[in-house]
Amino acid sequence: MSTTTTIEPKKESLGISAALILSLVGLTLLLVIAILIKREIRRGNVKSKRDGHFWSCKFFRR
Repeated sequence: MSTTTTIEPKKESLGISAALILSLVGLTLLLVIAILIKREIRRGNVKSKRDGHFWSCKFFRR
């Protein structure tokens, strides 16, 4: 009696596809953030570094 084994083709590993999806999401977020920053600079809403953005927020002006 001889037994035959069938070799199944390797499936694409989930690790590679998950890493690819995460990298694409990360790049998209960076692109969106860069575009938003450019828009704020064009509008002139960006404070100078001397003002200190964190302390000049509306929350701390009370």
